[in-house]
Amino acid sequence: METKGHGFQKVNPYSQHLPYAEYLDAEADQMLEDIVVNLSSAVLYREIRPGFVYWLTKLDYYIRLYDQRFTKEQHIQFVKLLYTLLTEHYLSYNVIEVCCRLLSDLLRKVKRLSRDDLQLDWRPLYQLVSRMCFCKKSRAGALHVPTSKTVNRIWGCVRRCRIYFSAASTQEMLDEFRPLLCPSDVVCNDALLLFSNFLPILLPPEEHDKGFKLWFDELMELWLNISQYDMRSSSLMHLFTNLSEVSVGYIDWTPWIPRLFNVFLRGFRLPPFSQRNNQGCISPDLLARFIISLLGDKNRVATDHFKKLMLTLENFYHPSNTGSFQVQLQRFLCLAKYFCIRFHKERLTSPSWLPTIPESHRITDEDVTEFCMVLRPIVEVSMFSRYGSVETAKLLRDLVMLRPELFIPVVIEKSYAALETLNEPHQILNVMPCLGVVARALLTGGKTPVISSEMRYPEGPSHLLPVLRLLLPGIDPNDFSKTVLTATVISAFASLLPIVDCTELLHSGRELTESQRELCEASGQWEDFLLQVLDRCFCVFEQLSLTPDLMNNRSGIHLDDSSQESLMGAKLSTSMLHLLQQCSPALFEVAVKRMFSFATSHVLEYKMAGSAFADMLENACQVDAGLVWKIFFPHCYQAILQLVTDGDVDSDKPDHRLIWNIQLVNALGNGVDSCALLYKDEIITLCRHILHMKNKETYSLASDLLAGLLMALTTLFCVEKRSTEEDFSASPLERDYLKDWGSGMHVDDLNVKWHIPNSEELDFAGVLLEEFLDPELVKLQELVDGKCEMDKDELHLRLYIVNACLEGAAAILPDLGNGQPLVDPALLQISSSVQLKPQVFRTTCRSQGNCIMIAGALSSLIGSLAKRTALDLY
Repeated sequence: METKGHGFQKVNPYSQHLPYAEYLDAEADQMLEDIVVNLSSAVLYREIRPGFVYWLTKLDYYIRLYDQRFTKEQHIQFVKLLYTLLTEHYLSYNVIEVCCRLLSDLLRKVKRLSRDDLQLDWRPLYQLVSRMCFCKKSRAGALHVPTSKTVNRIWGCVRRCRIYFSAASTQEMLDEFRPLLCPSDVVCNDALLLFSNFLPILLPPEEHDKGFKLWFDELMELWLNISQYDMRSSSLMHLFTNLSEVSVGYIDWTPWIPRLFNVFLRGFRLPPFSQRNNQGCISPDLLARFIISLLGDKNRVATDHFKKLMLTLENFYHPSNTGSFQVQLQRFLCLAKYFCIRFHKERLTSPSWLPTIPESHRITDEDVTEFCMVLRPIVEVSMFSRYGSVETAKLLRDLVMLRPELFIPVVIEKSYAALETLNEPHQILNVMPCLGVVARALLTGGKTPVISSEMRYPEGPSHLLPVLRLLLPGIDPNDFSKTVLTATVISAFASLLPIVDCTELLHSGRELTESQRELCEASGQWEDFLLQVLDRCFCVFEQLSLTPDLMNNRSGIHLDDSSQESLMGAKLSTSMLHLLQQCSPALFEVAVKRMFSFATSHVLEYKMAGSAFADMLENACQVDAGLVWKIFFPHCYQAILQLVTDGDVDSDKPDHRLIWNIQLVNALGNGVDSCALLYKDEIITLCRHILHMKNKETYSLASDLLAGLLMALTTLFCVEKRSTEEDFSASPLERDYLKDWGSGMHVDDLNVKWHIPNSEELDFAGVLLEEFLDPELVKLQELVDGKCEMDKDELHLRLYIVNACLEGAAAILPDLGNGQPLVDPALLQISSSVQLKPQVFRTTCRSQGNCIMIAGALSSLIGSLAKRTALDLY
């Protein structure tokens, strides 16, 4: 997808990796041209609905799909068009909401349009706000008021647009709003709300005299002298927080800092001033943004007050302190996120028209270290908060990027202590989220490209396998939370490194450092670790199979804990996917053989345990379908044929061994690749035997197998999800796998591999359709014509097969009815409990099979069933 040189504002960077990327430029150009032409026509003809609204929705869809893939001139024209129409009086509330949402999206990236490129008049927008939010008639109930969602959209749009108000607009707003600042009148609240949202705060330094300097002292005194319980305080807090973020280094906050931090401290409502309803609390998010914007001053007044504030709060973070204030304190830990945002803005952001932060007020390396040291004691105590460690984990995720050497040892020490203890299991649940977020920094030895490419914590990788081994007991079928968290942490580590045995390097004579030698020696334990994880997962599956009444429960109604148990099985299967896709071919084969040994020696119930194991097997097929099919399919094929031959095909009672083997083959079919072509005759024979069995569980799984095979043979999907571009088949002597631990990749360097159906796969899909779809359609047509009788269960079975074929082969089936509904709309007006809706099947390619008869058969069938509404399909 060639897009460079076209002068677009922004192009979706991921589109170039799609298998049909070469067609996207022409498609996007045509779509944008249609949007421009039709939007213009709708405005000229004043066709608000459906024309204008429809093409606005199309523009929104275009932006979400291709990002802002248009020129700056087109960008400005879109903004001016929406802004002009937004202020028209004849628009309904819904249309206004759509315009505000789309205008906010267009102005979301401030750097793409400068104040020289675009100028907007503030008065039309103010008139819209007055009419929608401050109308006296609406307050008296004499006028329909917009919903809160619409009002929030309008205010959000105002804040996006105020960047492009003229420099003279500040004085005009003061002249308009200042007479409303009467503290004893409720209209003062409206005035401060208007100030907070309308006043332009992002101005170039040469225009500051016409900007915030006209009102800063006056509104600051007002804010610091009103009560925190007053709602006016919130509006001013928003105003000054936004001002401090965009004016770092241009405002001298020194005279106000002592009073500001006093307000900040009171805003937490700490004991003995805490309130049950948190009345008077300041948003922790606003507090964090304001404080981070104050740091970096040379006189260090703000830094000293920040250190005192955090020292005061440290004791309240201790797990022994509980109360409503704890929620505020936990949310206040977003400090590190905004610190990283400012750090990135100062050092890594490319130049733009936005004002740059003066060198004298930029964050230095010493400031980074000091900031991390201030927060380190809080990390140590808040990690075990009774309210959970989620916010602490987010804090650690950001701090580790700044100073990994200060926080990785803390997490490792706490993790060892928590995982080795037996009488305080709650510590494990608190430590695991923190351990997961430091995974990359631990594996890279503390390398942080943002700060330095040197290893700041070189002993980090040596802790990997000891920590993983301590995590293994966490896979416990009797503890849902611990199992899910353990699987999450294992996935976090496994997805960041190649799981390859590198012990060959120890005997190769190659010069290795001491740390490299330790890692190579430890890599020999990967096979044992992988097998232990599998064995523990199998124990969980066995426990799920022993859940009371599940083996005999045919009603489909699970027990109360079934949702947790299903989630536990799904999480373990996902964790195994991350492990298997990072394994070398040798280790992967060992794992698949262990799975085969378990599958051939156990029969699991199919609703939860069997489904979880099938998901794991399907994930293994995504890594190397050829090997998995070679090991599993011959055994399952022979077992199914033997069970079908020896059993009663017409029995309604489920044969659990037969269902188990069909479920395994179903998993193979869902994760199939072109390797299924090696077993074409066996697949057709297998489907012939199991598709028409009387037992509902059996034929439903068989239909799912057919749908999965067809979908895998006819659709596009990604076939590789490893952490590196190359696979792990090379010998450790040829490739240094230790360098790939925790490594990342730029989006432009991705080499995504796709499965694109070839002619042989499409032909096999056509054979399956002719073999299993056409006979069912003939039977259904005979039922409609009255040539045969069919009971409810047989009809359900045949419709199941038809649905599986349509669902699986939807990508290659012809357009039925030339894009028209398959069913006469009049037939849909029947008074039946079964609501049947027409469906149009679209396609990107054509099948060789004779499938066009589907339209007539299904249309006739539904017409016949409309006359027999008492027939229950389900």
